[in-house]
Amino acid sequence: MRTVALVALLVSVAVGPAAAEAPPTARSVGRAGAGLVSDDGLGAVLTNPAAMARRDGWRAQAGVLVVDDDATIAADRADGADGVARGAPTLAPMLGAQFGLGPLVLGLAWHTERGGRTLPAPQADQPEDDVARLFGYRYGGISAGLRRDTLAVAAAARVGDWLALGVSATAARVELTERRRLWAGFAGREPVGAPARDIDVALAGTDTLVPGATFGAFIAPATLPVELAAAVGWANAATVRGTAQLAPARTDELTVEVTDITADRIVPSATTASVGARTLGERFAVEAEVAAAWFADRPAPWRLLGATVVDRTGVSAALPALPSRWSTRDHVSARAAAELEIVPGLAWLTVGYAWRGAASDPRVAAASTMASHGHTVAAGLDLTTGGVTLSLGYARTLATTQLTSRTSLGLDNPFAAGDAPVGLGALTTSRDLVGVNLELAAD
Repeated sequence: MRTVALVALLVSVAVGPAAAEAPPTARSVGRAGAGLVSDDGLGAVLTNPAAMARRDGWRAQAGVLVVDDDATIAADRADGADGVARGAPTLAPMLGAQFGLGPLVLGLAWHTERGGRTLPAPQADQPEDDVARLFGYRYGGISAGLRRDTLAVAAAARVGDWLALGVSATAARVELTERRRLWAGFAGREPVGAPARDIDVALAGTDTLVPGATFGAFIAPATLPVELAAAVGWANAATVRGTAQLAPARTDELTVEVTDITADRIVPSATTASVGARTLGERFAVEAEVAAAWFADRPAPWRLLGATVVDRTGVSAALPALPSRWSTRDHVSARAAAELEIVPGLAWLTVGYAWRGAASDPRVAAASTMASHGHTVAAGLDLTTGGVTLSLGYARTLATTQLTSRTSLGLDNPFAAGDAPVGLGALTTSRDLVGVNLELAAD
């Protein structure tokens, strides 16, 4: 397998199913992600730092998310097989701490988020007829992965008796991977999509520093059982640099020549805005919030300068760029949660519901990266005693089918001598989250 250096730029905040929204925290799982108003711990540092001002004592959180993201793409031919992405669940740990310092409440948080899916890949010695029949999705995307580690610092201050303002700054490390195949052939000489002309492509890149910021407000009138919150977030573009591996399915058909490679392009960032409200009862609370995300532009393609594909006849073609299967789309989301004290002073039951519009453009996304619209239901339990709170939560994004009838994706044929649409058909996705969060607090 030949290794090719590359530089590619993609929007860092747009590479996961919910990447432009509030990142899921272990505490928020049992509330379907709601927490803009109620969370004054780790989640506040990341999404609405003003909410930290609710308490000025010190507290610390440690949590973990278990993420199970499944997808099934329907076969593209009658004798084919559905592609099923059911990999092992992934773990996403997180830590946080908040404390009062004079008139300020300061906070720290470290958060890990993962995304992407992996479908079965053709084997090197697999018969070509089986590859064509069983892996019709191979040109759209075989696998994709995202890992984003975020470090955040925040400060909040009360302005009068009912208003608090806060700001946070974040620095993230983003890792992206993609694997798929492209077709390098000549229509008329061989059937378009013949597996013998496939080139397996694996892309990987990292940006070690992606800055961002969040500004928030928290309103809690002393005479009303209501709390309000609003926040605006921004994250810079990510400059993802890394490597590519290109391996022809048959070396007697194709070869890949490599020289020095350089590339550069900047993609604009994204902005989010959220508003929420919470009403408080003697033994219950109800919270609701709405969020929107805007993207200034589409993610840039992976840029390769110096990779050349050579046919068995000696005809060659440069491979200067490859479209990314990660895509972005302006979208909105809404969440609601309710809390009920079921054991006075000890246990609270939580339930939640969320809806999110499609965060990916189906014309340029694949089964490995698609973030479809969806409905999420959740339930959880908070146990509190002596300054220790244990939060347990489960959320399921119900199975949703996305039917793609138009696509901008093709075979990426470097010879420009034959093409076909990629990514058409029905994709069904679902997601399960389990969250465990432990908080220690003192006045």
